Amino acid sequence: MNYRSLATTIGRAKLQNAALLQRPLKIVSIEFGDGAGSQYEPTGLETSLRRKVYDCAPSRIAEAGEAETWIEIEAVIPAEVGGWYLREYLARDEEGHAIFIGNLPESFKPVSSSGAIKDIAFELLFDIQNADSVVLQVDPSQTIATIKRVEEMIATELAKLDHKHSVGFATTGPIALTGLDVQAGGDWTTALTTGTRILVKDQAAAKDNGLYSVSAAGVWTRSADADSSLEVTPGLLVHVERGTTNGDSIWQLVTDAPIVLGVTDLLFEMAAGRTGVNAGTYRSMTVDKYGRVVGGTNPTTLAGYAITDAFTKTETIELINGGVTSLSADTVLTFSQRGLVLIDASAGFRAITLPASNADLGVTDFIVRRVDNSGYSLVVQASGTDKIKFHTHLNAAGYPFLVLMGAGDWWHLRSDGSGGWWPVGRFDGTPLGRPVFETTTVFNPGGYGPLSGGLLIRASWPWLWDHAQQSGMLTTEAFREYLIGGWTTGDDATTFRCPDARGKFFRTHDESAGIDPGRVAGSYKLDELKEHAHYVGSGGYGTQAMGGGSITYATWAGGSTGVAGGSETAPKNIAFPGRIKMI
Repeated sequence: MNYRSLATTIGRAKLQNAALLQRPLKIVSIEFGDGAGSQYEPTGLETSLRRKVYDCAPSRIAEAGEAETWIEIEAVIPAEVGGWYLREYLARDEEGHAIFIGNLPESFKPVSSSGAIKDIAFELLFDIQNADSVVLQVDPSQTIATIKRVEEMIATELAKLDHKHSVGFATTGPIALTGLDVQAGGDWTTALTTGTRILVKDQAAAKDNGLYSVSAAGVWTRSADADSSLEVTPGLLVHVERGTTNGDSIWQLVTDAPIVLGVTDLLFEMAAGRTGVNAGTYRSMTVDKYGRVVGGTNPTTLAGYAITDAFTKTETIELINGGVTSLSADTVLTFSQRGLVLIDASAGFRAITLPASNADLGVTDFIVRRVDNSGYSLVVQASGTDKIKFHTHLNAAGYPFLVLMGAGDWWHLRSDGSGGWWPVGRFDGTPLGRPVFETTTVFNPGGYGPLSGGLLIRASWPWLWDHAQQSGMLTTEAFREYLIGGWTTGDDATTFRCPDARGKFFRTHDESAGIDPGRVAGSYKLDELKEHAHYVGSGGYGTQAMGGGSITYATWAGGSTGVAGGSETAPKNIAFPGRIKMI
């Protein structure tokens, strides 16, 4: 028995007519029969089946492979019909004419109630001269896709999706797209096996990147799911299974559309996977645009953390302790000279200017110390309108400068960043204007001058002039002889005079005690003896009433006791040099 399909007599005529008139012939029905109980070989003269058991609309018509004169018609018998044998089939057109007929090897079609639940698909082949002369008219309500067809369509559509089947390895550099051997740009350490999928991502010509299947015979070919432009889409993702560097990673195609395979550069970036950073705890990390940690370190310095607005340990120590700067000339100090500043004024008058106390300087300390004991003036002055905040009980704003007096005199000054320099410490904190005794004729450092009533320049000693004005012991030059322990207004313009205590004993002011009444603070009083009487004898006798009676006494006729004593009335004493605190 030969099994075949052929066009019927009327079918051949209609096919020729369709080809000449270019009017396609529509196949609308496929019939199946049982051959009336036996098999036979059709001749083409038939107009119907011997016994039809089932008919349905065809589900697909197409050229069969590369043979242009053959067409393939697909029909499906669903699981719920059957109970008969299949031995013959026939295709009818829209006018009901039998166009093709064929016979089948005998097969029984069960129904689902008997336990068979599969659909049966028939792909019927017909030999014609022009496949374009036949078209398919499909009944949507009866169209059933075969498993093979579905699988083909699924595979085709899946190939267009972004997510691809995993690859065995990914490259790490350019490679030759041929053979199975280990290559320098490959991430495999042993020879590949035929069919292994490779993500090629590092070619010199980026258009050659993509997914490849390894071939032992020669040049690699692009993988079936990524060998057309439709299948290579922006955002394509692929897992890498193995590899020293790229194993267990996911890579993404970041090239934007449109993509023409073999023309457009294909650029891949790691979306997930090992980044070369070992597990551990890190204080400083580098993160890529995907949020992955790609670097980690444990720096121990500010520079290691790239911090530029903080002091290092060394700088902090220098800031706290500062450096040591030696000066012997007029100088405007800078931040770099913070710390201890040693100043020598032995060669002449010196003026040292503090930096501007502003936000740029911030809080900064300077210790200014005089090293010479010459008589030249050494002034430490604030910058511009800045003020040094000392003796603020006299002037709340402070003063524009101070004076270092004597070797070893020092002031510790701290800027507030807003125009002020505040004393943190100084060599001698004895209150301003206080008189003291010394055991040396040399002036000790710390701001002392002679307690000698000398004239002073108001502009040179503004704080001392403020002290004099607020002392309650200020008078004019005209009354100085009465108040030499106080201050005078000098020339009433530019000078003032300090107290003069040379050669005089100190006595506390009476202040209502009634012992030395009528005195004002700083007033001078000449020496005197307390009021008393002396009795002197004579050459005669006299009487004196006393105690209710009288006494008889001798009287001198005249004479003198003589001169005794010194130039003043004074107790035993030691002459110490007197000094006054001038700053």
